[in-house]
Amino acid sequence: MTDAPPLVVENLVKIFEDRRRGSVTAVDGVSFVARPGRVLGLLGPNGAGKTTALRVVATLLSPTAGSVRIFGVDVAAEPARARAHTGFLTGAAGLYERATARELVAFFGALHGLDARTVRGRVDELAALLKMEEFLDRPCGRLSDGQRQKTRLARMLVHDPPLLILDEATAKLDVLVA
Repeated sequence: MTDAPPLVVENLVKIFEDRRRGSVTAVDGVSFVARPGRVLGLLGPNGAGKTTALRVVATLLSPTAGSVRIFGVDVAAEPARARAHTGFLTGAAGLYERATARELVAFFGALHGLDARTVRGRVDELAALLKMEEFLDRPCGRLSDGQRQKTRLARMLVHDPPLLILDEATAKLDVLVA
């Protein structure tokens, strides 16, 4: 990583093409910088483009115009390299219903290039941190909404990313856990 700020968004634009409505501008010229050790929030009414902007930052969507850099890495030019430094959580992210919470978190650790021993340690560490021990070996399809959200959190954190992008991260969690 470089000395560049964790996240720099400059004049971000995202336009979707809709058969009925034509071009729909979801994000229009958004700019901000996230500094190390700080929490930055995007605020606005429903439909303002917050989730779309975060999906571009997380490399799930390509920007129409503007730029997004994570630790100096352009997300459009090098999405895989940018993702290596990022954990993204959205309430819309599904879970593999037949996999256990442990299997799912371990699978994502392996996807991020962690060796088996490191993955086991991270799964145990995150299970303790998020109080997941009682359901860690239960299939995700049999988890409560709160347990599913904890599993999503662990999946996001397994590779210990230096930049976290959270979209409604506390949705479906009880007050004490949130």
